[in-house]
Amino acid sequence: MEEWKSLLRDDPTAWLLEECNPAVRYFALSTLLDREGGDPEVMATREAINQSEPVNRLLNAQGPAGYWDRDKRPYHGVS
Repeated sequence: MEEWKSLLRDDPTAWLLEECNPAVRYFALSTLLDREGGDPEVMATREAINQSEPVNRLLNAQGPAGYWDRDKRPYHGVS
């Protein structure tokens, strides 16, 4: 981790760990800080991703058969 810090003017860790973007926070915790999946903070952040606005928007737009928009071909869905 120290090698990339030398390329920046300041340590971005605090910014990457902000709770306003749980996906970025998750990857900072797991990749940059080497936290395990069972770590309570990692687990809480994963749950926050599931509850985040972008994920909810995608899931709400999904049709009941597992596709988005008018494409009803099964190999284009996520069933």
